[in-house]
Amino acid sequence: MSLMSTPTKFQSMNKFPDPNFPLIVTEEEDGSFTLEWDDLHPITSVFNNYTEQDFIDMLTAGAIDTLQDNEELDASKQVED
Repeated sequence: MSLMSTPTKFQSMNKFPDPNFPLIVTEEEDGSFTLEWDDLHPITSVFNNYTEQDFIDMLTAGAIDTLQDNEELDASKQVED
């Protein structure tokens, strides 16, 4: 099992085990998160060679995509009103 820990400002994250995507995120007492995954699983094994920066880039891109999606939803909602 591979582990990585990164300090963050987020305050709460629960373990979310899913047999189809075996990734567990645990918040540590110091505010960092530890990611654990099945390094033999066909989906999560891609993380085996990820660096800390790869995880940061992935999370940043996901956050940007989510914000853009929310802005598009907000904009379409305003047009409908």
